[in-house]
Amino acid sequence: MDFAVARRHMVESQIRPNQITNERLVRQFGVVPREHFAPPEKQDLAYMDSDLAVAEGRCLMNPCVMGRLLQAVVEGNTGAALVIGCGNGYAVAILAGLFDCVFALESDPAIAASAGRLLSELDVDNAIVVEGGLKGGWAKDGPYDAIFIDGGVSEIPAELSSQLSEKGRLVAVHMDNVGAGHAVLLERSAGVTARRTLFDAAIPCFKEFDKMAGFVF
Repeated sequence: MDFAVARRHMVESQIRPNQITNERLVRQFGVVPREHFAPPEKQDLAYMDSDLAVAEGRCLMNPCVMGRLLQAVVEGNTGAALVIGCGNGYAVAILAGLFDCVFALESDPAIAASAGRLLSELDVDNAIVVEGGLKGGWAKDGPYDAIFIDGGVSEIPAELSSQLSEKGRLVAVHMDNVGAGHAVLLERSAGVTARRTLFDAAIPCFKEFDKMAGFVF
């Protein structure tokens, strides 16, 4: 397969027609090799218009859904970003071309090691892979101008939104208990976090984000 041709086709047939108009973001989808983050036996499937499993509980998110989610957080933001559940690092590589620094949080040590290696092979030098539980985020290096949860969640803990900077934005796909999902945006302003629904979407859920007691948005 000619992956460069497949990448251009993805941009022109999946990214641009799906309300993704931020040219900086579109360019990243055109230059970051999605196949590089797929298992070798699945590289020929990397540019399909669907989620692609890459490890236990981790996937390459459907490009259209990922693109619309990322567009909601990149507009006007260029500082620090946090990717929750980074998997093999594809979203991290996309964001690394748009933000000064990207922290990639992964709870599975083997997957974190894979992400670090794959990002290093592409000379992505402004991304840092860190290990830790996903629900708690990574407050150590916050606050963040953008937080991207790279998988479906049943709840968004308040601890994550508290790691947003002023005017910072968090995007995720919230999945209900019957499999229906909605892309949601949380934006922090004057210490208050507002939430709105962006569009319908359904993606595989993180097991780490089971419904929990306590304060959630």
